[in-house]
Amino acid sequence: MHPPSALTDPPPSLRSGDVTAVRDLLLRNLGRWQTMSDCDPLTGRATRLLGAAAAVLTWMRDREALRLDAAAVRLALQLRSIATLANRRAFLLPCWTTGWFREQPVPTMPESLIYPLNAYLADLPGYDTTLPYEGQCGDEARRQHARVLFVALPSLFGRGLPS
Repeated sequence: MHPPSALTDPPPSLRSGDVTAVRDLLLRNLGRWQTMSDCDPLTGRATRLLGAAAAVLTWMRDREALRLDAAAVRLALQLRSIATLANRRAFLLPCWTTGWFREQPVPTMPESLIYPLNAYLADLPGYDTTLPYEGQCGDEARRQHARVLFVALPSLFGRGLPS
């Protein structure tokens, strides 16, 4: 018997929890960061992004049969994924046969789930919301987004999802 892995055996709250349970799981390790920097805009961005991502991921799991695990969370939190969903209402899914991504159209996803993603992009320094992801100039938005992911949320990338 092998010990559970965050990548192969997602926590029960990812498999069947409601939006609040998924959000709480994603935010669990952010609490340590918040105590260090309560007024940091980076922490606020991370909190808003994870709240929006939890709602989208739960909706995709429940309506589009997304296997919600650490890999799905990491892909959904990429800037390209956020922008694709916000701009084109298409959720990026991995295509295991090619190693690339494919866009899954989600025209019925409620605007209440899309709006927070657009707000995150509008708040992200260097991101021009009038341009598609592919048309973004410079690296400032990517750098700022990377800071949110790798500085404020290290547990999602270093050790898998918290259990």
